[in-house]
Amino acid sequence: RRDPARGREPARAAARGPRATATVPGGADREAAGRSCADASPGAARLWTGGRAPGPLASGGVGRRVVVIGGDAAGGSAASQAKKRCPELDVVMFERGRATSYSACGIPYWISDAVDSEADLIARTPEQHRAMGIDVRMRTEVVGIDLDRRVVHWRGLEDGGSGEEPFDDLVYATGSVPMRPPVPGIDAAGVHGVQTLDDAARLEAEV
Repeated sequence: RRDPARGREPARAAARGPRATATVPGGADREAAGRSCADASPGAARLWTGGRAPGPLASGGVGRRVVVIGGDAAGGSAASQAKKRCPELDVVMFERGRATSYSACGIPYWISDAVDSEADLIARTPEQHRAMGIDVRMRTEVVGIDLDRRVVHWRGLEDGGSGEEPFDDLVYATGSVPMRPPVPGIDAAGVHGVQTLDDAARLEAEV
């Protein structure tokens, strides 16, 4: 619906609850932001800071790096837009689940067999993100953020590995945690909370 007070489409993220948000410049600001990437030489791209002091990579031997925590709708969109607008960027996206860029709103339709398969809910797979030049780290959880050193600490959920990844810019797009109401029987067998595609897969295996 159009917002009559502002004459434009309201942000869709607002309807989804407390998800990660991002500000996109408009008008002249957007045009100037586009020139910052499009008109920069390969060497100059490393020095572009978007108005902030350069991070640890900006003067090093690699390009400017954006780290995205969370690979669902908000994180996947942020990563793909960053790479699309500034191809020189190094974009690293961490996702602790098994899928990226999927429709959580469509999960009930999959469980009820109105949608044939889990794959029908996925808008962009990890392989498709990688084909765009995004470094996707699946089944990898970010367990800490060091803002002073500008690094994130991560651990692999399957191989048990761990390490840290430096960043110039950070996007935090992990989504929200649902509240389980304190009602009798909420923890009984057969009662499921479904928020992610992994939750849905577990429920689908039982029903």
